[in-house]
Amino acid sequence: MDKKELIKSGLIEEYVLGLSSAEEKELIEDLASRDEEVAKLIHDMQKAMDSFCVKRRSGNDSKKAILTSMVKRSVEERPSARLKSLPGLKRSVRWKKIGLAALASAIFCLAVAGTLWWSNKDLRHQLYNLSHDMDDRQQEMQRLAAEDRMLKDRMKFLEDDQTIPIRLTGTSLLPHACATIYWNPQYQESYLKISHLPAPPEGTTYQLWANTGESITNLGSLSPSDTTWKKLPFMSLVKRVHVTREQLDTPGQPNSARVVMAGQF
Repeated sequence: MDKKELIKSGLIEEYVLGLSSAEEKELIEDLASRDEEVAKLIHDMQKAMDSFCVKRRSGNDSKKAILTSMVKRSVEERPSARLKSLPGLKRSVRWKKIGLAALASAIFCLAVAGTLWWSNKDLRHQLYNLSHDMDDRQQEMQRLAAEDRMLKDRMKFLEDDQTIPIRLTGTSLLPHACATIYWNPQYQESYLKISHLPAPPEGTTYQLWANTGESITNLGSLSPSDTTWKKLPFMSLVKRVHVTREQLDTPGQPNSARVVMAGQF
């Protein structure tokens, strides 16, 4: 067998993969020692296979184990008798080309599958983070929309001709205390906004009272933290409003000795 037939036979590829018989190995090595072209071809194939195996190696798997496991599924070992008969060699070359094509296809598919798997894993992670970010943004948008509606309703309430502001000013007990009640008989709504009210002494609380002239009704407790609008029960016949400082356990009825703020309708 001459050099051209040897190259076309595929024996060099099997030699590089470590699948050659002893007789084939001896033949190829003898020819490589005498022919620089064959030696260079073997060197280039070995270098290409080493490069692929280094990139795809997992754990302690060797190059031979990785390649042999793929090749043995698609290429059966050829009998050494093909070296003695050219017709048998031609049949072997046909199957050898099919086996090498299957090997190349398997290597390509593994490379593509690995790349796609890692790409999809990273894409799934990005989609997961994007979904959570979208949820957070949606909740924030809903919160802002609710605040916007509240501000619009408040502006509509304040701009209404029937809305009356009642100023509550501090007494001698708390001369700097102040608050405002916004009262609207048309909407039948009223709101309180505290501008300044110091924290009450320990064991006491602030109470809001509505005086109709005939009766006094407790409208609930106040806290210095009520700086935003506090919705109040609506009373149509209110004449005066008082804020008193009461003991926690005995609110009682307001009197002038405990009034800290007052306002008149």
